[in-house]
Amino acid sequence: MKTVLVTGANGFTGRYFIDYIKGLGSSLDIVGIDVKKGRIYNRCFKFVKCDLLDKKKLQGIMDKTCPDYIF
Repeated sequence: MKTVLVTGANGFTGRYFIDYIKGLGSSLDIVGIDVKKGRIYNRCFKFVKCDLLDKKKLQGIMDKTCPDYIF
């Protein structure tokens, strides 16, 4: 199973992008990150609250999820 990390998961583009890639197949594990947990329209992915400027926390997420693709 491939893991996809999507930054800005709660934003306009992020939400629609997650819908799009989820439609590509069920063999994708999607992890969405954003600075704050907002209104999530699609619950088919794991959400992680993280500011991209927080290098230590972001590195921990990268180490834990080992994403194959980052958007």
